[in-house]
Amino acid sequence: MKSFKVDNQAGFTLLEVLIAITILSLLMVSIYSVIENSTTTKDRIITEDRDKMQLEMAFARIETDLEYIYSPLYYESTQKEDTALYTKAFKKAPPGLGQAQDNQNSVYDEKKSRFESLENYVGLSETGKPIPKIVSDDTKSIIIYSSAGRRLIKDSKQSKYLWIKYSVENAKDPINKDAPLVLMRTTISENIFNDELDWDKEKSQPLLENIKEFKFSFYDEKREKYVDTIKELTINPQTPRLIKITLTYQTANGETYEGERSFRPIWPKTDTRKALEDKYKFQSSGPTGGQVGGDSGNSGGIIGGGAGGEDE
Repeated sequence: MKSFKVDNQAGFTLLEVLIAITILSLLMVSIYSVIENSTTTKDRIITEDRDKMQLEMAFARIETDLEYIYSPLYYESTQKEDTALYTKAFKKAPPGLGQAQDNQNSVYDEKKSRFESLENYVGLSETGKPIPKIVSDDTKSIIIYSSAGRRLIKDSKQSKYLWIKYSVENAKDPINKDAPLVLMRTTISENIFNDELDWDKEKSQPLLENIKEFKFSFYDEKREKYVDTIKELTINPQTPRLIKITLTYQTANGETYEGERSFRPIWPKTDTRKALEDKYKFQSSGPTGGQVGGDSGNSGGIIGGGAGGEDE
């Protein structure tokens, strides 16, 4: 057998191998940089979206609660206005006022006395509906009576009506020292006609954290400007038409959001006093010459009547 000797042994030199390794390393560094930048961008966007989502969810909850603020004063007058206009129209006090002429009047007087004495109500409407009080003693809290609730447990003592309290407190262990405030939401949906509402016994839920500044304000229609508390409204102090929230919110990465949102109840604009005046003006000049149904009835007085409204 013959053997062949190969003299030309072609291959990579050490220099060529080093050059290839260097080029490959540069490519890997570039690819790694692209991946790292993409991951960092994704994490930043997710964090920003989470912060923005938390803020928007808080505003959505507040909007629902404020839109469904309930008070009979949005569609009818107070019992005091009804009594005054009735007396002016018919030159006498409404039947049953101040004395129990029959069982119905006695029940009404008892109900009237009860709700005028309760801390959370301001009396009765012209048709005998209790008028819940809106409380806003400072710019960082508000207590409202809303119909935005829902029954959580079947056959429980709950309805769509509930008391809601918003308050701004200092966080016990704030993650962000520059924004230590938290917006709390507390609700009472059972025994809503109690003499006193014990908010300390109810569990509060944090609605929005990382707040630097927060403020409620209310639009005064007469002065055409916002005021800090309900008590400062010159007209309709228990039926605010526009509520504004101003806040400074700081995200987890230190970005600050400053803004304001305005919310309004869904009740249509109604001049309840004019409606009541028109009712008694029509009745006093009508065929009966006075109250509809005669003096023995109460369809036009403070018991059972009224200029519109809702069924009990």
